[in-house]
Amino acid sequence: MYKFNKAEVLENGTIQLREVEVLELADGTTVSGGFHRKVFTPNMDIETITCDRCKAIAQNEWTADVVTAYNDMLAAQENN
Repeated sequence: MYKFNKAEVLENGTIQLREVEVLELADGTTVSGGFHRKVFTPNMDIETITCDRCKAIAQNEWTADVVTAYNDMLAAQENN
């Protein structure tokens, strides 16, 4: 099972979600395993984000200006 561990919002509005694998042992203790990272970008449809906390972050951070700036950045990269 993966458990939400850390979320970061980058300057361009990209959200990085880090999840840690949690293994429950037979004796009831838990051990942390490896990490899994998901990346959400401002040009994504918010409704496709399944993590409720990330969806809330995206709704707060992805203003019209942030989405426009991100799309402009992508367009500039394509032109180079």
